[in-house]
Amino acid sequence: MGNIEIRALFIGILRIDRTNGQPLAVVYNFACHLLFGDAQGSVTANFVGVASRVIESTLGHGATALFLQGAAGDVMDVLFKDFHRPRDVEPLGNILAVSTLGALRKIKTGDAALSLITETIKLPRRTDIPEKIRDLEQEQTKLLESLRFMTLDFKTFLPMYIQYAINPGYPADFSFRYLQAERLGSDAFAAMDTLNKSNIEKYMANIRSMENLARIQDKIATLQRHQAINDESGDKTVDAEIQGIRIGECVLITSTTEVLTEVALNIKNASPPQTHLRRCLHQRIHPLWPAGSRLRQRRLRGHRMLPFSWVAAVIPRQSS
Repeated sequence: MGNIEIRALFIGILRIDRTNGQPLAVVYNFACHLLFGDAQGSVTANFVGVASRVIESTLGHGATALFLQGAAGDVMDVLFKDFHRPRDVEPLGNILAVSTLGALRKIKTGDAALSLITETIKLPRRTDIPEKIRDLEQEQTKLLESLRFMTLDFKTFLPMYIQYAINPGYPADFSFRYLQAERLGSDAFAAMDTLNKSNIEKYMANIRSMENLARIQDKIATLQRHQAINDESGDKTVDAEIQGIRIGECVLITSTTEVLTEVALNIKNASPPQTHLRRCLHQRIHPLWPAGSRLRQRRLRGHRMLPFSWVAAVIPRQSS
């Protein structure tokens, strides 16, 4: 996915000037999830608010900056899960604004025709949800069984873990006590350390299992919600509206789906050079994968509402 991540950094920009040459509006398209904007969990404009404010104040003349979300189904900022410092969206917003303004100065405007096309396509709904839920429940049962035979609780585990991490050679006592026991032919300290290390490893394994159990619960709940939506619809397909908007050389493709980067790049490769994708318009259908995508093996796969195979028929994969 390295090449895709690099190529996904493109910013699509549409510059609109007044007849006197002063800027009227800037439409900029960038792919990145807008998650939470601060540590308090406030409802914010996130990095987009920062970027638009900088762009508008720099251009002046009452210009408006309009952000269009790109194919961000598998893209988020690198510091999203940095819990060691307060959440700060200013750096990303400033980078996006400066990059947009730098490219904007190179764009020459002219007369542009406007055209629009709209089409509704039918996408197949997933049919493997019950099977996936059963697989997750079986995995859940195995993980629960693996938690057994644990003699430590957190109160005893934490000091023991620190003790063995600080001095793994002689964790239980001073070194001379170990040496004295060795000279007396006693293996009591060694046997105790072996037992304690085994219990520490078992406790750590249980922590990882419990984290996995929490993720499985989330996956099952998501799949059950999707199954309820499918059952309520009473239909094997879901309508998805697609729009194509052309303004001069710029082409905007809209989608009701949470499109992933690879899908968007396939569209761009098969389209005019200045083609950009706007996702999650009108409604939201969860992430879509192109057939054969490596993302099929990643955590996001539980959130999809459509089968993996549909894209192969709609958007052929491009050879590299």
